[in-house]
Amino acid sequence: AIRPEQRRKSLTCNALFGLGVPEIAVIAGVAALLFGPKNLPEIGKSLGKTVKSFQQSELKTEPEDSVADSSPVAVSNKAGKN
Repeated sequence: AIRPEQRRKSLTCNALFGLGVPEIAVIAGVAALLFGPKNLPEIGKSLGKTVKSFQQSELKTEPEDSVADSSPVAVSNKAGKN
């Protein structure tokens, strides 16, 4: 038997800014009313490409913490504390 907690987790979509399925459905409905059904596939494609390029650029950049920890100043400060 599936527990209620597990059932709720399967109904959420955390891939899109942590929004749940009902929120995404409301946003899609409003978008359909605003832009019309003919323009939605085109808008979806461009939005998907934008999100994909953002994710790729996010993966390419290095976190600032790892760069700061490996700098010579940070290493010498750590050595001086001992």
